[in-house]
Amino acid sequence: MKLSILLISAMFLVGLSACSTTSAEDDSDLYVGQIEEIDFECGGWGLRTTDTFYELVNLPEDYQTDGLNVRIMAKERDDLVSCNMAGPIIEVIQVSVRF
Repeated sequence: MKLSILLISAMFLVGLSACSTTSAEDDSDLYVGQIEEIDFECGGWGLRTTDTFYELVNLPEDYQTDGLNVRIMAKERDDLVSCNMAGPIIEVIQVSVRF
């Protein structure tokens, strides 16, 4: 009897974990704009779009060029804070140069 309950519980947990299909990129968005160096407070890199300035986290070194036009797949990070306080923080997932 105990073995049956244990097996049923294990099958339930395995089935429950299979239902969870979220990944880090599921809640990412496309941002298009221009890279800007943040040259105040702590420094860093940001993205200037048509209506908002975002502070970037995990921008690859190859794209750390002031004035570079890019497309960025990123995830908003409301759980992070920055000493720059330059704008909403987004975590870069993928970057490509925009021509």
